[in-house]
Order: sequence, then structure tokens, then C-alpha cells
Amino acid sequence: MKFRNRRSWTIPGLKSPLTLLATSAVTMGLFLQIGAATPAGAQSAGSGAGATCTNGTGSGSPGVTSTSVNVASLGTLSGSLAADFAAMVPGVRAYLEALNAAGGINGRKINLTYTLDDTGNPSQFSALAHDLTDQDHAFAAVGVSSPFFSPNYLVENCVPTYGYNVTGNWEGPPNLFAPDGSTLFLPQVATQLAFLMKKYKLHSFATIAYGVAASSNTCSTVNQYMKLGGYTQAYSDLSVQVGGNVAPDVQRMKSAGAQMIMSCMDVNGNISLARSVQQYGLKVKQLWENGSDQDVINQYSTLLQGVIFEIGHVPFTASTSFYPGLKQYLQAMNKYAPKYTYDELAAQGYSAAALFAQGVKMAGSKLTQANVVKQDNLITAFNANGFYAVTNWTIAHTSAPGPFCGAYIQVQGKRLVPIFANGKQVFHCFAVKANAPPNPTPVALTPGTPGT
Repeated sequence: MKFRNRRSWTIPGLKSPLTLLATSAVTMGLFLQIGAATPAGAQSAGSGAGATCTNGTGSGSPGVTSTSVNVASLGTLSGSLAADFAAMVPGVRAYLEALNAAGGINGRKINLTYTLDDTGNPSQFSALAHDLTDQDHAFAAVGVSSPFFSPNYLVENCVPTYGYNVTGNWEGPPNLFAPDGSTLFLPQVATQLAFLMKKYKLHSFATIAYGVAASSNTCSTVNQYMKLGGYTQAYSDLSVQVGGNVAPDVQRMKSAGAQMIMSCMDVNGNISLARSVQQYGLKVKQLWENGSDQDVINQYSTLLQGVIFEIGHVPFTASTSFYPGLKQYLQAMNKYAPKYTYDELAAQGYSAAALFAQGVKMAGSKLTQANVVKQDNLITAFNANGFYAVTNWTIAHTSAPGPFCGAYIQVQGKRLVPIFANGKQVFHCFAVKANAPPNPTPVALTPGTPGT
């Protein structure tokens, strides 16, 4: 998976899941399953072009009639954690509503018939996965977004599953699809930072993260790879207490001469960081992993001026004439889910639904679960109808060789504006290698990249 700004933990006004992590040993254990193994007993044929389920699993067509295909979403839609996970469903619904308004696929409408909510309860996700499979007979799970994602039953039954990978256990099974790949590869974040430092002619950086793996792993990897590249690590704190005071960190960054700050914290932590940067007069560039939602910008625009994010889709403020996929996204969202148009997770939900729909279309008259999985795994350049950076699904379940492509956006006023564009082309691609210095020189855009 291309590990970009994925809005991993929180938005303003609601309790951060990382705060809950710090107070719940059970939840902590679940969130730290980064790189968890493929579920035992999974019936899969491995990865590769056209990979699908084996031993007869997925050979049926539950939820399919002559006029419709019924699917379900499953996520944390209520409770303290909902702010970080619920917005995927409106993105799914908007895509499917627009699709159905245009006639559906092969004479069938795709209906989001079941919207299942685990309420942030760790024990509920698996129970609801059983329900959507055995009771609701949903053809697919489209819009899976929960910190308690447990894929075992979905894999065992070859349920085509499309969702939000923050738990690191999507890798492997051929029926698990995250919008931009199912494999996490953290070294690419160091390359994002190195590119910015080259552009701004900077040499020293600081990193800051919470003292839990869900936050610290990324910044730790950045430190490792930036050192390989010869960059000066002026300061690093990877053990910030959630909700703690970051002002001392900012003072030390200033004393150490840091020119760029890389934050792996949640939005609440980043806002505190921005306040301290402003308070102590630091003249630094900032790259954040979280916080690029429009509601955040609207509320904290005076603090966030100049903050940079790297995202995997066409920026919302890019040219719709140059990017018809963006125009299609905006039209669908503004009509069917206007509250969520500029929400990063809703964009992932929209893209997840687009991938499912493409698999259904390619399956044609042989509309079985296993065949939809197979068809999606034949796609070499998925881009969500010109909205997302390219994913090669013939390899994306088990590897992330790159190139890694994304767009840089910056807070300017109350807008998130593309920066470093080549004309109207907002995407940059980078070759990233394990255990090698980050190479900040862009490579050729991957074929199929929006705008090419």
C-alpha cells in the first residue's frame, strides 16, 4: 500500500483513538497488529494476475438477482472512534448511487443494502462479518472501515472485501482490497520528505510521533532512511504522550536548528504542534501524515498556513477539465453525500466502490464472488476512473515495488492547493528501494496515472 496521508486516527472535536489506545490494553493489542499474518485456514490461491479463492469457495452468487446486487458495509459508524472510520460509507454510497442513476452494470443496480456498525466494540466486528455472510447473504463487503478489522471469516468464505487498511492485516488474501494496495511500505514516506527538502534546499529535519507503534513506526522508518541519505536529524521524539504537551519538543527543535518537521501524530497532536510552532516563532516547513480534511482547515486555518500533505488522489482543488475523474467524483459526492465531499476517507470509500464495480463489470454473465475477485486481480492499472494514483492488482496483495505516486498539497488560506505541479499534472512518482537512501528525483509517471 502507498502509505500516504490516510487520516489514520482523528479529526477535531472527538476523542482520539490513540487516546483510547493508551488507556485500553485490549485495544492496544489490536491496533499494533501491523503486518499481521494471513488468517489461518484462508482458502486462497496466493497472489498474481487473476488470483482468486480455491477449494470451491466463492463459487456462488449470494445477494444477486436479475436486477440487483446487494452488498454490505461494515465499520465503526458510532461511538468514540466513529470520526475516524464512518466517512468511508458515504463515499461508497455516493459512487453506487451515481452508478445506479446511470443504469447500473449489465442490467443490475448495485445496492448498499446493509450498513453494519460494530460501534467500536472489538468483539462485534467478527460477529457482524458472520452476519453479512450467513444471515444477510451480501455478495460483497464494500466500505470496510474499522480499527478492529478481522478478516478471517471474510477470507474463508471468499467475500470480496474493499476497505480502509489501518490495521496492517490486509496483505495476502486475494479477496481483500484496500483502495491503493493491501501492502504497507513505510520507506516511501522518507522519500516524500526528501523530495520536499530538496525542493526547499533544506538539510536538517525533525520527527515527532506518539509512543505507540501505530504512530511511531512511520517516523522511526523516516529517521532510518533519511540517515542513509545523509540528511541531518536535528531532533526526534517518538514517545510523545497522547494529549501531552509538545511545546518542549518544539523548543528543542528550534534550538537544534530543524528546518523541516515531519509529524506522525494525529490531528489533535498536529494542531498542538502548530500552535507551539507559531508561539515560538519557528520558521520551518511541516509535512503531516494526518489532517488534510477540509473541516480541519476551516477550523484551524490560521495555524495551518503552509503545512504540506502528500495524498494519493487528485487534489480536490485541481482542474476538473484536466482531471475528468475528479469532476465525476465531485458531482457524485455533491449530489449524494455533500457533507463528505472533501473528506479523505470518503474519497477512499468512493475508490473502493469503483474497484468493486469494475470487477463486477468485468465478470459479465459469470457473476460469482470468486470471479469478481479474479477480475479485479487482473487489473494492472486501477485508478478509480481517473481519480486515484495507479494500483497494479496483479501484485498489490503481497508486494509494493513502486513506483510510488502521489500529489503534494499545501494549506493556503482555507484551501488545500496542489504544489510542485508540472503544468496541470499534480502527480509525482518515485522509485523507493528497501535499505537504500531515499531518491528524491521523480521518475516517469506510471502509465494510467490520472492526467496522462
